[in-house]
Amino acid sequence: MEYRLVPISDVDFNAYVDSVNEAYSDYFVPLHVSPESMQGLIFREDLDIDRSRVAIDSKGNILGSCMLGIRDNRGWIGVMGVVPEYRRKGIGRVILKSLIENAQQLSLKYLTLEVITQNVGAFDLYQTMGFEKLRTLVIFDRGVMDVSTRVPGEFSVVRGKADDVLQYYDQFHEVENPWQRQKNSLECLMESWSTRLLTSDGSVVGYVGGWFGPERVQVWDAGISPDIDNREEAAQALLASVLQEFPKATSGMLNVGEDDIIVQPMQALGYRQTLRQYEMRLVINEI
Repeated sequence: MEYRLVPISDVDFNAYVDSVNEAYSDYFVPLHVSPESMQGLIFREDLDIDRSRVAIDSKGNILGSCMLGIRDNRGWIGVMGVVPEYRRKGIGRVILKSLIENAQQLSLKYLTLEVITQNVGAFDLYQTMGFEKLRTLVIFDRGVMDVSTRVPGEFSVVRGKADDVLQYYDQFHEVENPWQRQKNSLECLMESWSTRLLTSDGSVVGYVGGWFGPERVQVWDAGISPDIDNREEAAQALLASVLQEFPKATSGMLNVGEDDIIVQPMQALGYRQTLRQYEMRLVINEI
């Protein structure tokens, strides 16, 4: 079949959004976005619609698409999908190859992406294109349940400001967050955030930030100082204090690396894995 690739910026934006919804309508986790929410995604994930691509046929119908995010010399592949009736025709591979070429032209160091572990076909495609698995990311969720953990005497939990997360982010993260929860994205999200700080002897040694309310505690980022002992105990106490503050709320956190200090504390507090993704990387230029 005949089709060509053009920048997303060259097509009608509403038609592009409709094509994304169609491509994800039967996905493992169904996704539906509005033009407004897609614009928000583009903004906070630093997606470049001029460098991103859609495949269109001779009538202008969108067959598939993929977006390229750019931060300094790093890139990210996201929102990749092909409309169901046009799958298994090599369109996804062609689009991905085009974005890799764009990354090479931009002298990016590497590209990363995430793929749900059940999506064997996509995982195999990415491997054949040179992507290698870095780590597994976990989506956690927690129902309403009692919390018995208490904050140890040497610590206190106090309300903080959203900017506190940015202040301590680099210091408290030995392992970088996945793209959607890196500092650039946090800066775009935290206007409506709640933040709690863990202190010891007057110094901040940890934080947790996100959207905290009586029905839902959505944790978006958490960090614990690498300079303290019993970091996991401290992280568990900090999370527990937020859950105790909202005892009737469910809770969750997206894309937590299995190598993150927060994993064991979350499991101890009753969080359960609901979805797993592989984070993958393709080295573009050795710098």
